[in-house]
Amino acid sequence: MYIGAHPQIIACLCETSEDRDTNRTEEVLFGQMKSLAATITDWSRVVIAFEALWASNTGVLATPAQVQEALANIREWLRVNVSEKVANSTRILYAGSVSSSNCRELAQLEDLDGFLVGSAALKPDIIDIINARRPDVSSLISRFERSTGRQA
Repeated sequence: MYIGAHPQIIACLCETSEDRDTNRTEEVLFGQMKSLAATITDWSRVVIAFEALWASNTGVLATPAQVQEALANIREWLRVNVSEKVANSTRILYAGSVSSSNCRELAQLEDLDGFLVGSAALKPDIIDIINARRPDVSSLISRFERSTGRQA
């Protein structure tokens, strides 16, 4: 996919139900991040998508707390292993089952920058998902402060 003149990479990180059930989510995600980081030279071209495989097209939804925990772990890994700037500027998406029924709550997660939508993109509910990220002023200020390290 090309956005402007810069090729973009969407790197998908996944956890299985076994990873979740055995409390190995962090270990699994960090292993995937380590492999990814070994090949990335320009993080400005990278978007990370997290997917709870056990929640995709199964009828079981990941809770917002479960999604936030995974996203925060990914962002913290970037902070510790790459840089503060990369951690603050890399977009992290949720690629699990997103629908009109859970998109607004998920959209409020601190470490979420958007959704990678699957089959829901083929349904009228996509309008709700698109509009779920409409920022209010406080979230714009928070994102500005996170990305620049300065207070608004």
